[in-house]
Amino acid sequence: MDKENNLENIINLSTKILLVTNTRPTLDSIASIFLMWHFITVNFKKTVNIYIQNFPYRFEYLFNYSMLEQKDIITQFLREYKLSIKKQNIVIDHVKYNTDKDNFNFSISLKKGALELSSIDLKKASFEYDLIITLDTENLNFLGDIYKTYKSDFESNIKIINIDSHPGNLKYGDLNIISEEYSSTSEIVFNIMSEYNSIMSKKEYQLVLMSILSNTENLSSQYISMKTFQNLSLLQSIGGNLKSSLLEINSPSSIEDLKVKANILKNISEYKNNSKNYIYSIISKGEIMSSYLNDIVIKDIDLVCIGIKSKIGLKIYIKDLKNVLTVKLLIEYFEDVKYDQGVYIFSSSENNIENILERISKIKPVS
Repeated sequence: MDKENNLENIINLSTKILLVTNTRPTLDSIASIFLMWHFITVNFKKTVNIYIQNFPYRFEYLFNYSMLEQKDIITQFLREYKLSIKKQNIVIDHVKYNTDKDNFNFSISLKKGALELSSIDLKKASFEYDLIITLDTENLNFLGDIYKTYKSDFESNIKIINIDSHPGNLKYGDLNIISEEYSSTSEIVFNIMSEYNSIMSKKEYQLVLMSILSNTENLSSQYISMKTFQNLSLLQSIGGNLKSSLLEINSPSSIEDLKVKANILKNISEYKNNSKNYIYSIISKGEIMSSYLNDIVIKDIDLVCIGIKSKIGLKIYIKDLKNVLTVKLLIEYFEDVKYDQGVYIFSSSENNIENILERISKIKPVS
């Protein structure tokens, strides 16, 4: 790594920093951002902003492990334009606007002088950040709206530090800190903080522990590396509490949350069709957050389905664990299919859930 493109130098030379993650953030994504924010603000005394397009409701409790608050997270980037008027000999009294059926109508009232079209300039505002740090994001396209809106800025005059643990990362950064040795991106950030002797509290240790537990399915995954076990041992020796981390990530977020999840589990059934293994549950009422299903991984199960009874039939929530479905494939069988945080949602007049699952089992993925 050359001196110009090392982590310390890039951060020191930046004037405005933005931390971002993908549009389907996991616990690891959020924890990685919180840890990186702590690292930069403490070690480099820089002001850092955070953009997370879809902050999942179920991860609000993570603010208990950070100095950040919900209001500190930017969830939407607006496209901005700047209107410039040459001063010349004019004096503006006030500006106002109104709307009609087709237009926004701006009115500029002058105390002195006159306006000419040649003195008015309208252009898109430039991106205000000179350093983007992406965390837990394999591909820039996974950043969603911010990348679509400012793609040319990303590709030209902005430095990018890319930190990730996914083996498929496209290494799109000016600096790529990618490692498959760790089970989570949070561990990579933790390793960076350790190398810089960054001040950390038990709260930060808990964030890393929870990320490891979440990404390894409570340490049941076959892909846990020796590095991860070493980090688990180190974190516990310096104040991390594995037991409380397990309780935290597996606890319901509210009493209503607990009731809904208990009802789902109470009514769960299996459906098998040839080589396909599905599980499903039908409930009569309750709000289903797409995020309930987003991180589900069940061995030997291809698909999880939750149905809520309605006046017209069933409202269906599908989590495709084998990643063979798409909205395009589903709309051939069902109308108004939506995709939200990894979950397919649609309504059906069919009351028999197994008939619905039979139709889904016949869908052949595009090769």
